[in-house]
Amino acid sequence: MKKCLFDGNYINIGLVKANLFQFGKSIDPKLAVPYIAEIDHIDAINDFSEYYSDFIDREKEDDGSDDAVEGLYLELKNIQYPTLSIMLISQKSLLERILLEILPSEFMGYVFRGGNDIHQHKYILQNIKSIKIIDNKIICNGDAFINNLFKSS
Repeated sequence: MKKCLFDGNYINIGLVKANLFQFGKSIDPKLAVPYIAEIDHIDAINDFSEYYSDFIDREKEDDGSDDAVEGLYLELKNIQYPTLSIMLISQKSLLERILLEILPSEFMGYVFRGGNDIHQHKYILQNIKSIKIIDNKIICNGDAFINNLFKSS
């Protein structure tokens, strides 16, 4: 299950979409609406594991290059590039940092992709400020904005 909390209220998840074109860019503080997103592990796996696997495959291929591997990439290499499922169980801290520092737009884009009709989404997720993996949930905090093109049904 996925849930989003805006101003203390859980919002119908169908009204939420990640900003696929400018995710992570700063937002005018006057327009920012803080959010908390809760994503169950099973939803993260269903929505994001294919992309994550492709990311890991690319990193394994680059592993043989002459470029020095460092930082989070070196940590991934040292633990032999585990799957998303394994990371959610045994490498929570590393996965939190990877999702926050390397793959924030990809993660939120796949988990909160929504439909293509921008008029259906009231809230647009703009960034992630923190990620914490607790129990069987990924909890993201960040800013969203209200979509001026939203048309209530």
